[in-house]
Amino acid sequence: MNRRRFLSIAAAGATLPTVAWSVESEKSRGMGEATVDQAIDWLIAHQSADGAWRSRTYSELRSGIGTTALAALALVRSWKATEPKVVSALGKGVQFLKDQFSRDDSLGVGADYPTYVAAMLIMVLIELESTSERELRERLVTQLIDRQRIGRHGYLPGDADFGGWAPGLEVKADPSAAAANISITSHVLQALRAADAITPEMRTSAETYLRRLQYNDPQSKLVGGFTYTAAFDSPLNKAGFDVATNGKRHALPYHSATCDGLLALAACDPHRQDNSFRLATSALAAMPLPRLSRAPVDVGQIDRVQGGLFFYAAAALSRLPSLTTTGHARLTVWHSLRRSQQVDGCWRNPLPWMREDDPLVATSFAIEAMSALSRPK
Repeated sequence: MNRRRFLSIAAAGATLPTVAWSVESEKSRGMGEATVDQAIDWLIAHQSADGAWRSRTYSELRSGIGTTALAALALVRSWKATEPKVVSALGKGVQFLKDQFSRDDSLGVGADYPTYVAAMLIMVLIELESTSERELRERLVTQLIDRQRIGRHGYLPGDADFGGWAPGLEVKADPSAAAANISITSHVLQALRAADAITPEMRTSAETYLRRLQYNDPQSKLVGGFTYTAAFDSPLNKAGFDVATNGKRHALPYHSATCDGLLALAACDPHRQDNSFRLATSALAAMPLPRLSRAPVDVGQIDRVQGGLFFYAAAALSRLPSLTTTGHARLTVWHSLRRSQQVDGCWRNPLPWMREDDPLVATSFAIEAMSALSRPK
């Protein structure tokens, strides 16, 4: 089942009244396509001779593994994916990534974010319908399955991370290990769903983790929204925390995490119609959209919760079927992306908190978002 078919089925249970999405006119749709065309030209121009896309902003991203996976996913999800220049760039990028995984049988040793890379590469290969890379894809799927935090690795159902995935290579229960989070868990589940590799046992464990991340204050309009990690006081939970009416402390949900949560729920069950999905959909509609700060940055106008991940949030929103988001939200993000493109075709976030000040990162997310938002769903 390809990604678009999966997402259309996943939307079937959504009950939120929405404004039907469409770009305002054929002229507007053409402007969106021109915006993406220019961005793709910029991205291809910044590909290295060996097929990698390497950060010129962050030294820790200069291996090119994580950024190449991100750029390849953006290109394969653009409407230009079948054009010769894009096919060529994708081929070189995939070969670069394949070479990295071939050097070691483990999951992307040396990768910036190995679990993200594996999930994104699986999705790229499936979107490309690449039969020649079946062995690599199956190996990556097996390794992602093995990295779920479950009983065989020492995690108990009551543990905060049980059922989730973390961005690094740690798998055994260890207090010093990086925490599981909704972003990587969602990416992995989307990849495994696309590969038709989610088992009932995996789904049950994953849903245990996802329920733990849902805000559970029944008196709040944000009930059902998702937080980033299970630890209420983690600084990675960008909206902070509060004390619910039941007296429990819980991290507050926010927009991009809730988009990831909805995608994860749908990956677990593409026909999902349960209360957790409906509550998350309603919570998403009640949340403020992320805002992109303008350079020079006005400190008083910064979106301190999500300002640093505007482009990630735009891509996450664009992956959702229109029945789970309002047309107003999608149109607002579309206009923000069009207005913020640089004259050379790239995007960058003036805030460095989530590395979106690197135009390679921001532009990859923006290409995927604009491609999806400029087409009716």
